[in-house]
Amino acid sequence: MVTDQQVKLYLLERKKGRRQDAAASRAAMSERTGRKYEQLGQMPSEARKEHSWRTRPDSFEEYWPWIKEQLDLNPGLEAKTLFEALQRQHPGKLQDGQLRTFQRRVRRWRAEEGPDKEIFFDQQYRPGEISESDFTSMNSLQVTVAGEAFPHLLYHFVLPYSNWETGSICFTESFESLSEGLQKGLWYLTGVPQFHQTDCLSAAVAKPRARKDEEAFTPRYDALMKHYRLTPKRTQPASPHENGDIEQRHHRFKRALDQRLMLRGSRNFTDRGAYEQFLQELFQELNAGRQQRFLEELETLQKLPERKLDCFKRVEARVGRGSIIIHWLVRKPGAFQNYRYREALFPSSHFRMTYDWLRQRRPATADKEYLRILELAARENETTVDDVLRHLFNEGHAIAFEHVEAIVQSAASLPPATSVNINPVNLSDYDSLLGNELENES
Repeated sequence: MVTDQQVKLYLLERKKGRRQDAAASRAAMSERTGRKYEQLGQMPSEARKEHSWRTRPDSFEEYWPWIKEQLDLNPGLEAKTLFEALQRQHPGKLQDGQLRTFQRRVRRWRAEEGPDKEIFFDQQYRPGEISESDFTSMNSLQVTVAGEAFPHLLYHFVLPYSNWETGSICFTESFESLSEGLQKGLWYLTGVPQFHQTDCLSAAVAKPRARKDEEAFTPRYDALMKHYRLTPKRTQPASPHENGDIEQRHHRFKRALDQRLMLRGSRNFTDRGAYEQFLQELFQELNAGRQQRFLEELETLQKLPERKLDCFKRVEARVGRGSIIIHWLVRKPGAFQNYRYREALFPSSHFRMTYDWLRQRRPATADKEYLRILELAARENETTVDDVLRHLFNEGHAIAFEHVEAIVQSAASLPPATSVNINPVNLSDYDSLLGNELENES
């Protein structure tokens, strides 16, 4: 089949006075074909007729009512998912090689009968004008720390003009996480843009019944914005596309992180600090290719304030006469046995075992002895004291405050809880048992 370009070349050569055979040779077509289009006066694309009939039977005609029903109910279903479902329902009827044909059929349905696609309007940004931020879950990446699952969120901060980005690990979508993440981003940026936009985060946007107008924000978030001379903006409810730049950066950053983790060969990190460093190194790599526009942003940013705001929430609590103050219990150990909140003073099973052991062997001094050990845990380190108690029980040693304190202060290295000692197997016992069985059989 010849192309429009070949026919144009043929006609150009004919205008130069070349014979039909010579012009056709230069255009890499037969003389007959050249003569045809010269007489026709049309290009191949203009002369080609589109046919509306099928050239082969439709393999999916009998299944299409069910397929259309599924697509009507859930337009997001992928063609491959439906094809595999059909193969399971009708074993041997559909072959893997028919998948491409089925995908084209579904694609045509989406174009002709499927739901309207949402239209997005590209935004034009100016340097240093706006910043966006949001939280995103990182659990799908299956990162572990010290071998344990590490469920967490990422507070993600982006400048849409240059796509410069940074982020920090957090665990809730609280105001404290928002405040800490935003301030880290601004100080790392070394400047402040004009606007900051979020979606309808409860940490930033007041509940509808608490609003005085449509743009009301929570008092704490409003104070944060005023401290940095940022003008707050928010998206409309249930309209994540209005925060589209940060949503797109979520997707692309997590995809880039997933690739880096695969290259690293492990998703496990020794501690949280190592994982945070890994994230920051990735941000630096991604931002390295955005320097030209980022420098334009830097020239227009406002100055930072003199200091950061506190990221914690102050809570006032009244301390009553019955409040748990450990050193007062040590001074009055007689109150411990019938103390109303006594069961709350056993931080782990090893502490409970210690108290029971002391009550059984030293009933006269058990309460005082246990409370001194509990006070040591509060003063030094609860986990360390728990490890010492576990070690003493495993080794069959007596429990005494002086002994526990000495081990804690010596910072001695104790075997981990997962360390198990198994005595060597004496194979002669097995030989003896086998010999006895043979004698009985004889």
